[in-house]
Amino acid sequence: MSTIDPTLTIVRSQSTNLIHAEINAHNERVTLERAVKDAICKLGYRIDDVSEASGLAPDEINRLLANVPSLEDELAALAGVC
Repeated sequence: MSTIDPTLTIVRSQSTNLIHAEINAHNERVTLERAVKDAICKLGYRIDDVSEASGLAPDEINRLLANVPSLEDELAALAGVC
């Protein structure tokens, strides 16, 4: 019979929570990037306005716009999600 070590249980729980938080943060970042691209490319907003609204620096937005669409974006487009 094995005993459950409370310390290791806490460590395992914290590790799992961190992994979930990082996944959620990534998903939120992808959603923000998609919204920024749409606001500028599809809706015609100025980079400065989107920068102010999003908190992203204009040069960061320019890099984002210059990047080739990610595989996730391409798959979403193929699936008709965006």
